[in-house]
Amino acid sequence: MPAALWQYPVYSARIIRYRRRLNRRLEALDLALRDAVQIRDEALATLGEATLAGETPTGRIAAFAETLAALDSERGSIDRRREALTIELAAAEADRRARLAEFDARLEGLEAELAPLERALDEHRKRREALDHEAEDADDLGRSLEARRAQIEQDVDADPDTRAIYAEELPGIEARLAELAVQQPDRAARRDALQGPLARLQGQVDELTALRESITARRGTWLEDVDGRIAELTAQRDDEHAALERSDQRRRAALVDLGREALHQEGGDRPGENARQALEHIVELRRQRKLLQATDAGLDTRPLVITVFGLLAVIVVALALRGC
Repeated sequence: MPAALWQYPVYSARIIRYRRRLNRRLEALDLALRDAVQIRDEALATLGEATLAGETPTGRIAAFAETLAALDSERGSIDRRREALTIELAAAEADRRARLAEFDARLEGLEAELAPLERALDEHRKRREALDHEAEDADDLGRSLEARRAQIEQDVDADPDTRAIYAEELPGIEARLAELAVQQPDRAARRDALQGPLARLQGQVDELTALRESITARRGTWLEDVDGRIAELTAQRDDEHAALERSDQRRRAALVDLGREALHQEGGDRPGENARQALEHIVELRRQRKLLQATDAGLDTRPLVITVFGLLAVIVVALALRGC
């Protein structure tokens, strides 16, 4: 405890630094304790294994031996189920890859077969559309020429010069109309000639498209089923793996308990000595931790509290004076 008020801040700073060092030492002891517990369990488990490998167990050791035998049998069953699920899962995944490759190869073959047919169908449609446009243009031209011819024939009051122009124009109109009349049957014949190939190509494209859609639908349904099965097998295998880990943990706990029991019965061999040393080390670490905790609890922190409240009072007064 400081003798004067001005020494309180210095004492408080020392307390804070000292408690920090105590906390660091406590943290180091906690880490050492965790490591020591692992070392102890390993030593006790080793002692348990050595005890099982020794003479025929009797009494409580025999009960532990029976428990461990049951755990070993359980672990073997779990491991066999896990291995069977692993094999079944691998087979399902291999079958998925193979079947999926078959579906994809079939679809690729259909796409390769469809592509030239669709191109040919598109070309035939374009040729038919061109002939239709040509026919429409010819019809428009014919109507225009006929309208002009009718206009000329109806203009009975035209002057001689206009009549002369009409006389020169009419033969050209008649010739062009005759030419259009000659072209129309050939164009119609060419269009009719496209109908058969168009219908045949359209039928082939429709058939292959329907087949592709059917295969795609079957592929989706099958893939959903097989992926569901693979997910189910994966979950079952993971459950068995977790069960295997739990079984190993129970076996190790039983071995540790067996080691504790054997520690009171063994005659000083090396595994027992290691376990004793590990236990003694844990006891020593815990003793040191209690001493540090007691030291920390025994510190007089009143000067630190007084310093903190004094500092707060100074800050309040300073703020009040600043506000005036």
